[in-house]
Amino acid sequence: MREELKQVCGIDMASKKFDVCFKQRDIEGNVAIKGTRTFKNTPGGFMEYLSWIDKRKKEDYLLHVVEATGVYHENLCYFLNDRSERISVQLAQKAKYFIKSLNIKTKTDKVDAAALADMGMSRKLDPWKPLSKNFRDIRDLTRTLVRLKEHVVVASSQIHALKASHSVREESLSLMTDLVKRQKELIDSCERCIFELI
Repeated sequence: MREELKQVCGIDMASKKFDVCFKQRDIEGNVAIKGTRTFKNTPGGFMEYLSWIDKRKKEDYLLHVVEATGVYHENLCYFLNDRSERISVQLAQKAKYFIKSLNIKTKTDKVDAAALADMGMSRKLDPWKPLSKNFRDIRDLTRTLVRLKEHVVVASSQIHALKASHSVREESLSLMTDLVKRQKELIDSCERCIFELI
């Protein structure tokens, strides 16, 4: 049975750079690597990547398979989406299990990029859809709220330890108390912003 031409670019993201592996399956079912490269995780790097891809793809159809790495993949995904590129973002755990199923022992960014390309070749992956601006704002604020609450817990524990210390300097206790008070004010402000957006 003859297959359709399929082109997939696996993308392994990091904070400063991203590694890519461009694979193509021809109508006879043969899979070949058409190129690998590393780009900077910057707008200039995104433009270079798009130019590099355009020289290699034979059809308009190309799937970019990106592993979700914290927030480091987001700018590239929005950049590609704005240019009507097809993207599938895979959770790190899902990508990890797929790579494990290939029995790959080596763990490098280039190997991961190639495995992500294989994932796009062998599976029907859901397309990535960008979050609405409102939803992104709520997500970012809730993450900030969690961090603020964690800081209050840490600072409160430090105050408790200071109070139990021998001959603690009053300024230390006063500064830590002021810090917790300010953090609680920020928590209230953050919660108000979230409720307003909701």
